[in-house]
Amino acid sequence: MVKAYYKFSPYSLWGIVASRRVPSVILDKEVAVRFFQVNSVVVATAAVNLINLWNIRSIEKIGMLGNLDDEEISSLLYAAGSSWLLAGYNNGRIRVFDLETRKLKILINSHSSPTTAIAVDSFVLQLASGSGAGDIVLWDLSAEKGICRLRGHTNEITKLQFCYFHSKQYLISISKDSLLKIWDLVGYSCVQTVVSTRGELWDFCILPRLNVLVTVASQPELELFGIITPETHALFTGQGNVFKDESHFVISLGNISLKSSTKCTSLSVDEMGCHLVCYGNDKSIQIFQLRTWEHALKHLKRRRKRLLETSSSGIENTELSTLQATDFLIYRQTLQFPHRIRSIHLLQSASEQQKHSERFHQSAIMQFADNGLSLYDLSYEEDSDEVFTVHQVANFDVHGHRGDVRSLAFSRQHHYLLSVASSCTAKIWQVSNNHCLRTMPLSGYGTCCLFFCNDIFTAIGTKQGTLEIHYTLTGDSALQLADHQGPIWSICESFNEKYLFTGGSDKKIKIYEIVIGNTSGTIPSIQLEHIRTLEMSDEVLCLKTTPDGKLLIVALLDCTVRSFYLDSLRFYLSFYGHKMPVLSMDVTSDSYLLITGSADKSIKIWGLDFGDLHKSLLGHENAVMNITCQPNTHYFFSASRDGWIKYWDADIFKLLMNLKGHSGEVWTLANSTDGEMLASAGHDKSIRLWKRTDEQLFLEEEEESRLDEALENSIIQERRRMASNLEASIHHITLGMEAVPQVTTAATFNHMDVVDNCEKILETLQLVRKEYEREQQEPDEAPDIQLLGLSRHMYLLRTLSKIRITDLESVLMLLPYYATLC
Repeated sequence: MVKAYYKFSPYSLWGIVASRRVPSVILDKEVAVRFFQVNSVVVATAAVNLINLWNIRSIEKIGMLGNLDDEEISSLLYAAGSSWLLAGYNNGRIRVFDLETRKLKILINSHSSPTTAIAVDSFVLQLASGSGAGDIVLWDLSAEKGICRLRGHTNEITKLQFCYFHSKQYLISISKDSLLKIWDLVGYSCVQTVVSTRGELWDFCILPRLNVLVTVASQPELELFGIITPETHALFTGQGNVFKDESHFVISLGNISLKSSTKCTSLSVDEMGCHLVCYGNDKSIQIFQLRTWEHALKHLKRRRKRLLETSSSGIENTELSTLQATDFLIYRQTLQFPHRIRSIHLLQSASEQQKHSERFHQSAIMQFADNGLSLYDLSYEEDSDEVFTVHQVANFDVHGHRGDVRSLAFSRQHHYLLSVASSCTAKIWQVSNNHCLRTMPLSGYGTCCLFFCNDIFTAIGTKQGTLEIHYTLTGDSALQLADHQGPIWSICESFNEKYLFTGGSDKKIKIYEIVIGNTSGTIPSIQLEHIRTLEMSDEVLCLKTTPDGKLLIVALLDCTVRSFYLDSLRFYLSFYGHKMPVLSMDVTSDSYLLITGSADKSIKIWGLDFGDLHKSLLGHENAVMNITCQPNTHYFFSASRDGWIKYWDADIFKLLMNLKGHSGEVWTLANSTDGEMLASAGHDKSIRLWKRTDEQLFLEEEEESRLDEALENSIIQERRRMASNLEASIHHITLGMEAVPQVTTAATFNHMDVVDNCEKILETLQLVRKEYEREQQEPDEAPDIQLLGLSRHMYLLRTLSKIRITDLESVLMLLPYYATLC
């Protein structure tokens, strides 16, 4: 009889405020009031594969969009003036969410590489998406149909934007290949290409009041381009007032050097168009004031006058008659912040009346690269040397850690979850609603943790060598011990809950007796009496006690695992076989098996009775960071730096299923006492909860699904290779060439969903043809039961109706010729 298991599926995600790779977006105030009933600014941030919606005023999460099974989000866009929020994913898909219903509206398969840029036109009728491979796809949103694929860039697309030149709509694209391109949306061709000499282009913005386009690249400079119109033609080109040439749309106005030595990667303009903010890979922002068109012309006259006075020949040149970059921007100030900045939204600008007062204010929503989101108040004083002063109004630190979560622990009744992070904080979470109940500051980098004494206390070890005891109910510190001379890497409790064991880099295992004091209050006092120290030959990386209370198992830096009798601390057995240190281990509930995970990527299963090796598994593609056994079974979970969590059966040495969700390294796992829930945390700063379902799992089916996934990945890799070869053949930029050849191809491509739907249509056509032949030969015979009581045509229509509109054309084009003859 085939053995069946129960599947684990993703249940919830929390602890992440904003992913560091994706900038946040602001929703319209009308949308916030109408759909969320909040009279405040609503910010949408990416949370790995979900979208968080935050109320800035109440500092609360008011909604989440997406599915836990989706890929990681790579780009985010709000379609201004509508109720649509668009998200691009690492697998090349785009999902359009309706904020009114908070459900998926449209699913688009655009690329085979990550979607790195999204743009919609002002009427929300056309969508443009750019990928990491450099191609751009245009979509008709009303018909949910692809228009065409534009190939002109050879590297990742960093930004797209629709705009109007000469009363016609165009698309502007920039890429890491140092090219800025303007695309004609009628002939679907590139009409102008600008090559940047400053390296990769990262961002641009259009200043409509000034008809100026600003770009930032790898070098710490701003490059300004004038948008050529009949009104600005003479001032930007210096070729007179006659405007005849419509083949050029922008012209370079020069560069402005930034004060910072690091590259600027993003730009932001306030709502009134008065200030431009530049920021990049450091913790500072640079603020520029934008001159009005009248002030820019006055600055041009003053510059022309100075040049004429200093010029010996007195002959005017191009500099005397054309506007330049310095005529539009005035550097004001550089502001420093405590963390690296990912995005800025300037919510308010001064009105015309406030500009003449002593000071005015701007509110800025700032997203930081370390899972932070804050609201700042920027006050500007015209008569002061310090132009802007910064004041933090609110932050969202209560909703997540600023550093990687390094350890997790469930309470005994699994109502609470304890998380410890590298940001020197610990948090206690309510598992049922994912709310943070307590935030406890630590004296250092947290490395390990657990609940003990019936969940009354929490024990936390730090990199500074301190053992911190906190009350679970209040979060207050109850005790701090600094007995270790280095980091505490592991902590565990004895089976009878009377002793605590700590091990660290000082090669010592310290044993404490738990003494609960009697107090008149409701919360008892606690003391830890150090009763014994066990000296080891190398650093202690992991400690475990067996559930039967007989053994203490220690993993050392010398790649060995040693076991000791718990009562006398005499040596019992040594487990040797790993080529690199064991980073984590666990013991099954019956104290029969020991599972060890090592930095050598392997998982070993040992017998605790004789210390024999049962099986060595090549579990992961990178170091195994955590092992946890499921209670009352011989199943266990492993987590690795490769981002995967794997579910194993230690009796038959087989992989049961893969749990994929984290976008980076997985540092820690925690299993509930009843085995129904699994919590995980990693480098993406998210905490994920997995629950055991009633759905059965069979090994053969899982192996087939893994093979299908491997086949799909190989097809994607082959498609990317072919695309790169095509790019290499059509893009050959050499010295002396005036133009770069462009290619326009079909918007869609044959991904696995298209192939599966094509197979379903072929099966349907075969069934329909068989039924047609039966009707011709034996009309009195009953129809095939597979038609579900429908006619041939209705059954075929039923199959076609289940295919997404965005994929229908690709599916029909993939059908072989003989299928059209059915």
